[in-house]
Amino acid sequence: MPSTIFTTRSPRTSGEATMKIGVLAFITETSIDTMTFARKAESLGFDSFYLPEHPIIPVVRKSLYPASADGVMPEGLAHFIDPSSAWRRRPR
Repeated sequence: MPSTIFTTRSPRTSGEATMKIGVLAFITETSIDTMTFARKAESLGFDSFYLPEHPIIPVVRKSLYPASADGVMPEGLAHFIDPSSAWRRRPR
């Protein structure tokens, strides 16, 4: 899994129009802890944190995955964390 790079933003000044920027993370069972990632994003000034929702992925699939040449679903997609349970994970 590729590492995530965080950058800092300059602090806001009162009276200026600002754009709210959020971060989207595809967190898997083997990647960074959800709360650790969220806290870091917040400390860097991001306004929101999003986790993707996904359909239920069956253990055994009869059809080929359409977005890959070999028809196999990439491991990262098969194992990313459900948003409703992601917030209950404890840091490692």
